Amino acid sequence: MGKKQSASRGGFASTAWRLVYQGLASAVFVIALVVYPLLRLFKPATAAWIIQRLLPQPLSFQPVLWLHAVSLGEAKLALSLLQRLPEAAREQVLLTATTQTGYDFFAARAAPHQLRYLPWDLAWCYRRLFSGWTRPDVVLVETEIWPNLFFSTRKADARLFIVNGRLGPKTLRYRHNALLRRVMTHCTGVAARGKLDVARFAAFGLPAARMCVTGNMKFDLKAPPLAKAGVLHQWLQQPGPLFVFASISTDEAAMLAPAVSFLLHRFPEARVLWAPRHLEDLPQHLTALAADAPRPRGSLTEQTVAEPRLLVLDTFGELASCYRFATLSLIGGSFNRRGGQNFLESLQAGTPALMGPSTENFRHEVAEALAVHAIQIIPRADLVGETLAGLVRDPARLQAMATQGMDFLAKHQGAVDRTLAFLEASLRERPAAILFKDEGTPAP
Repeated sequence: MGKKQSASRGGFASTAWRLVYQGLASAVFVIALVVYPLLRLFKPATAAWIIQRLLPQPLSFQPVLWLHAVSLGEAKLALSLLQRLPEAAREQVLLTATTQTGYDFFAARAAPHQLRYLPWDLAWCYRRLFSGWTRPDVVLVETEIWPNLFFSTRKADARLFIVNGRLGPKTLRYRHNALLRRVMTHCTGVAARGKLDVARFAAFGLPAARMCVTGNMKFDLKAPPLAKAGVLHQWLQQPGPLFVFASISTDEAAMLAPAVSFLLHRFPEARVLWAPRHLEDLPQHLTALAADAPRPRGSLTEQTVAEPRLLVLDTFGELASCYRFATLSLIGGSFNRRGGQNFLESLQAGTPALMGPSTENFRHEVAEALAVHAIQIIPRADLVGETLAGLVRDPARLQAMATQGMDFLAKHQGAVDRTLAFLEASLRERPAAILFKDEGTPAP
């Protein structure tokens, strides 16, 4: 009787939470529609993003698979999977993103008909997207939990998978939430980054039989080369130390700007490439760096390529390709409790990376990299300048860090192959099985 009563209470709590969620999602939907005309006047980009999520354009084709990425980092992983599929079948995959950066990344590399923003999390928004078409199986890259996406996928007799799956300690706090536990029962399978992630999914009630460890696909990403004739390539190739301040959040700009001034003063031949995390915040970054005459990358010309010592990336998608020219990189999002951005791209280019104390987003990767001295943590922002300067004066240590970084990466590669094998096995009897018919696709 005790177990039945517990299950009954759990079912009631789940239903109650779902009603609350439905009410909130519906209320936000209505409010967003009301303010949409004003947003069109004052923030047209935000307005366009909102309306495409609230009222998604119905599809014009029948997708055999739905591949979803939250933002830029996840979109890169999704593309690495898509590019391994037979070329003729790729346009049968629906691609969605939550953020504009993820959407723009897809837009530059995929056919317009197969690309949409993720609809707002109400069942009828999903029905509008798939008007007249059968709902395909869904693959979520990393972990984005939208309750109605999970529920409606199951109701449509489709399957939902999570790849490169991870759950952070903040999410784990909600493992007893009845709604989230019910949502997780609708997940068909998880290809997790590591054993700890498997344990955390299990804490939400997901059976072990539905999970496996495939590793972190970010270890397999390779940045495309820059155009050799471009002005950015010319600027990066100039002699002297080059420091890359990568994915810097707006609230980090003021605390890290003194380090830029220090390095440019200490090394007369040095240059700094500064990459904001969000391009819409470019004015705030330029203001924080004003003392060192920052130049936006978009203003660089053949005639001015040798002038700026501080270049600010105001273009999309070039940062990863710049690392290989750098002496050192400093990874943002790590001095403001945001958990840190992707440091693996720097190591893949052979460039040693340093981070601040906040590394929760890559907790295990950072711990392993620190153990083999492949990266270094700087405890405070006011120590960045001196720390980077000290490493530049120690080329032997720099080389050792680069070598250790490459060895560290080599031990963790192969996650894309393992993830594709997981998907092929999971989708064998599904419509998406046609995506794995071509020769050369890894077998499960």
